[in-house]
Amino acid sequence: MSKKKKRLKDLLKEEKVFSSIEDFNNYYGINREERDEKIESFLAKYNIIDKDKLLEEEIKKEKNRSTKKRKEKEQIELNIDTLNIRGLTEEDAIIEIRNFLNKSLASNKRQVLIIHGKGERSKIWQGSQSIFKGAFLKDLLYFIIEKEYKDVIEYYYHPEEKYGGEGATLIFFR
Repeated sequence: MSKKKKRLKDLLKEEKVFSSIEDFNNYYGINREERDEKIESFLAKYNIIDKDKLLEEEIKKEKNRSTKKRKEKEQIELNIDTLNIRGLTEEDAIIEIRNFLNKSLASNKRQVLIIHGKGERSKIWQGSQSIFKGAFLKDLLYFIIEKEYKDVIEYYYHPEEKYGGEGATLIFFR
């Protein structure tokens, strides 16, 4: 009786349970690459098509195609200048917003996106206590738009969720 058959009989007696195919292969001294090569040569020898392998390859190709299309579409849709002011102090945010909007106007941009966050973790400190402040960056942005840029901005709104939703504002210039 061969060693492998003896191990198999011993295994059945022991009722050994493997957590993975690799554990099984290691226990029986099976090399995965050798096994795969033998299977491939057998399939080729008898002209048998491995439908599982073909299906895996087709799924992989489709994933690559859809990922590439999605990236191209997002790049086309989001080919606009973006400013991220999340985490900035009020003073820094005012400077960044003004500089960004002025630069965008000077370069004749039609639309821009400002990411300000939803304000779910915004806090201010009074002494040693933190107080929830909410979406102060969004409020600050809207205040600046209404007071300083209302003549040059046609409209603004929150974009779709995948582009920031309520955590961003899409601005269209006149």
